[in-house]
Amino acid sequence: STTVVAAYQTADGSSVSATSDIYAGLGGTLVSSATANGNSLTVGNVWGWTDVVAVQDNASTITANAYATAGGDGVRGAVAANAYGVGNSVVATNASSDLRLNVHQVNTGGVITSAATSGISGLGGQASATSIGNLTSGTLCSVCGGGLITATNIQRSQGFIGAYTTVVSPAPSGSVAGSATAIGNAATFRVTDGHP
Repeated sequence: STTVVAAYQTADGSSVSATSDIYAGLGGTLVSSATANGNSLTVGNVWGWTDVVAVQDNASTITANAYATAGGDGVRGAVAANAYGVGNSVVATNASSDLRLNVHQVNTGGVITSAATSGISGLGGQASATSIGNLTSGTLCSVCGGGLITATNIQRSQGFIGAYTTVVSPAPSGSVAGSATAIGNAATFRVTDGHP
């Protein structure tokens, strides 16, 4: 079937915030995740062509904070914290025909993410924070009958973009890793063979 979408989204409140803070003294794997989006649009189609028009304007401050703490030495698995924040996001996929995108995104709000882990665990600690002002993604499957991706993408990001991670391991444990990514504007267009 044909999918035609016209979306006009505005986020102009003071803030959009998500926080996950977990503590465990005993257990297996400990994972804390937080996601905050100003404007988000996801479109997927399997049969027929897809036409997406999206206009997004975010002026809100976007914050996502994820914290994970292992108390004592009772956590046998890994300790992980993942924070993801985006001002404007459009994700479109099609598996059988043409995909046409016309996306206009303006982000004037700040996007700030923070992820932290601490404590002793059997498999170590991992923290990841990702902040993006504007994100557009289009994916087409070439072997599923897919045709052509046509995209017009206009992005402007004027807000502060920041990502922060902290990993504290007070005693020998497993691997320790931290990753922080901050991007003003991101656009990805892919034609795949049906596999990740």
